Amino acid sequence: MLTGLQIVVSFGMQWYVITYYGAGGKADALYTGTTIPNLLTILLIESLMVVLVPLLATSSEKELNERGWFLFVGMGISFALLSIVLFFAVPVLMPLLVPGFSAGGKEQTIALARIQGFTLIGGACYSVLAGMYQVRERFVVPPAALFFSGIASFALLAWQLPRFGILWAAWVQVFNAILPAVLLLPALGPITRPKLQLDLVRTTWVKIRPLLLSKGYYIASAPLDRILASFLAPGSIAIFELAGRFYSAVIRIVSQGVVTPFIPRLSRLAHEENWGEFRAQYRKQLLMASVPSAAVALMVILGGGLGLLLLPRNSTQLVIGSLNAESLSRLFHVMLYMSGLLPCVALINALTNGYYAKGDTRTPTRVGVWAFTIGAGMKVAGYCAGGIMGMAVAVSVYAIIYCAILFTLLERQTKQLLVARLSTQGVSAQSVMQRIDINPSIP
Repeated sequence: MLTGLQIVVSFGMQWYVITYYGAGGKADALYTGTTIPNLLTILLIESLMVVLVPLLATSSEKELNERGWFLFVGMGISFALLSIVLFFAVPVLMPLLVPGFSAGGKEQTIALARIQGFTLIGGACYSVLAGMYQVRERFVVPPAALFFSGIASFALLAWQLPRFGILWAAWVQVFNAILPAVLLLPALGPITRPKLQLDLVRTTWVKIRPLLLSKGYYIASAPLDRILASFLAPGSIAIFELAGRFYSAVIRIVSQGVVTPFIPRLSRLAHEENWGEFRAQYRKQLLMASVPSAAVALMVILGGGLGLLLLPRNSTQLVIGSLNAESLSRLFHVMLYMSGLLPCVALINALTNGYYAKGDTRTPTRVGVWAFTIGAGMKVAGYCAGGIMGMAVAVSVYAIIYCAILFTLLERQTKQLLVARLSTQGVSAQSVMQRIDINPSIP
C-alpha cells in the first residue's frame, strides 16, 4: 500500500509537469535528461544490490553494521565522483541521444541532464540502506521513506515550478532522490569508522561481473527509443517515456510488495539446498506477482479504450492543462499497445530473483543479452512499420519472449537440482521424477 501511494505521488509529479508544459519540447528535454542516470542506476546500483542482499542475508548483526557503513560510505563517495564526471561529459553524450532535436532543444536537454546526474548520489545511498532494512525483513520502512519524500517533492514542485520553470523540476528530482536516503540513515546504527571489507569486495566482484557485462550491453541498446523518437513529432519521447514510467511504477509496486520479501527467504533456502521448498516458494512468488500485474493491465486496456471513445473529435482541443486531444490519443494508444510489458516484466523480476538467490548470475545474463538483441531489432522494425505505436507493440512482444525463456530455464534448473539432492538420499531417479510431478514441494 505504501509503495502504491508513493507511485501515485511520483506519477502525479510527472503528470503535473507534462500537463503544465504539454507534450512538447520541454517535456521531451526533461525526460531525456534522465536517460544516462537511469542507465547507470540499472548498470551499477541495481546490479550491486541484487548481489549484496543475498550475501548480507546470512550476516550476523555485527557484521551487517560493519558492512553497512563500508557500503554506505563507499557508494556515496564513488557516485558523488561519478556525478561530477557526468556533469562534464553530458555536453558530449546527450546530443548523440537526440540527433533529431533542434539546437535549442539539445542545449536545454544538456542543462537539465547536468542537474539530474546528481540523483545518482541519493539513489546509491538509498539502495544500500534499503537493502539493510530488507535483510532485517523490515520491508515497510523503505517505501514509507519514498512516499513521504514524494509528498514533500510534489509540494516543492507545485510551489515554485511556475516561477523557476523546467530547471526547478530537475532540481526537485535531485531532492526526491536524496531525501529517502536521509530518512533511512538509522539503518546503519551508531556511527563507526568503516572497515575495509576485502572478502566482501572479492565475492561481490565475482558475482556482479556477469551482470555488468550484460547490463553494459543493455546500456548500448536502451537509448535506442530516444534516438528513434527524436525524429518523430514533438512530445513523442515524453509520451513514450510517460507510458513506460507508468508501467515501471506498477512493476515497482509488485516487486517491493511481493517479490522483495521473498529474496532473503529464497537465499536461505538455496544456502540450505532445500530445493523442494525453494521451488515451491518461487512458484508462489510468480503467482502472487502475476495476479495484480495482469489485473492492472486489464484495467489499462479497458480504461484506455474508454478514454479513446470519450476524447473530442477536434484533435487540437485542449483537454487537460496544455494536453490536447491528439496528444492524449497517442498516449492512450501507446499504453494499450505496451500493456503486455506489465505482467511479463513483473514475472521477469520474480524469476531473476530466483536465479540470483541461488547464486546464478550467468544464466539471466546470457538470456538478457539475447533478449535485448532481439528487442532492439524488433523496436527498429516497429518504428519503421508504425512509428511510436510500432515501438510500443515491439516492447510487449519482447517482454513475452524474455519471460518465457527465463521461466523455462529456471524450471529445468531447479528440477535438476532437486533430482540430484534427493538422489543423494538414496531415492531413485525415476521415483524422484514421479514425486516432483505429483508434488512440486517436497520437504
